[in-house]
Amino acid sequence: MSLPSARVTDARTPPWRPTHSPTLSAEFATASFNHRQFPLQWIAEHRADTTIGVCIPAHNEAGTVAAIVGAIRTDLMEQRSIVDRVLVVDDHSQDGTAAAAAAAGAEVVSLAEDPPLPGKGGAMRCGMDNLDTDVVVFCDADIKEFHSRLVSGIIGPLLARPDLVMVKAAYERPGVLGDQGGRVTELCAKPLLRCLQPQLGWLSQPLAGETAVRRELVRDIPLPRGYGIEVAMLIEVARRFGPGSVAQCDVGTRIHRNRSLSDLARQADEVVATVLGLSRRTQTDP
Repeated sequence: MSLPSARVTDARTPPWRPTHSPTLSAEFATASFNHRQFPLQWIAEHRADTTIGVCIPAHNEAGTVAAIVGAIRTDLMEQRSIVDRVLVVDDHSQDGTAAAAAAAGAEVVSLAEDPPLPGKGGAMRCGMDNLDTDVVVFCDADIKEFHSRLVSGIIGPLLARPDLVMVKAAYERPGVLGDQGGRVTELCAKPLLRCLQPQLGWLSQPLAGETAVRRELVRDIPLPRGYGIEVAMLIEVARRFGPGSVAQCDVGTRIHRNRSLSDLARQADEVVATVLGLSRRTQTDP
């Protein structure tokens, strides 16, 4: 496959605002991509001087975090020069998550005992504060049978499209039909977005933990403490930079731990509160 060249935006030079390139190729003039459009060699060649870090927030994920770190290091650091740093942010794990991540080759930092922002939001904030890279890729720590395309696939569009600020992963889940997400995604997040944030209602996986962002543009976005973090960042990026600054990339299949109904109910409560709160604020903004 012959891919056209792409201009790389230097996100470190403020002020930066999304601008559509007049030479944007038809192949990349879309909001939905597929990881096959971005072979690893293409990404390695086209990232130029763009630095890329991976942040993995983790809480009691010793059983999966080492394999994730290992795959990223092998495929995207040793075999190809794509990722510069892999950082695991340990959120008070009790099962040896930090040790497992470090043994696999990750940098590891731990959240403070009483952080200003606890939970996943605090871990993501800590990751952005500790990574000095142009692009930060967030990746969940509970993925089973992890493949590095979950990371490389969402890096590619940021290199090909200088107007993009955020790329969300889209994926299939075994046992779930088509591009459907989990129960909270399909019954809660997506209906709310279609009603209250219709410009984002087309996304397949708005709650996906695998998200690539231009760090300098999102580092000051307020982050909630709980499960509303992914949808909050999504809505805020679209509000600040326009819905055209958001894209998604199909990264294939993703398998992760199924959660109990009580956990899903708490997640749904926090997603609803986040979407409603940000939608009300958007309506009152001048």
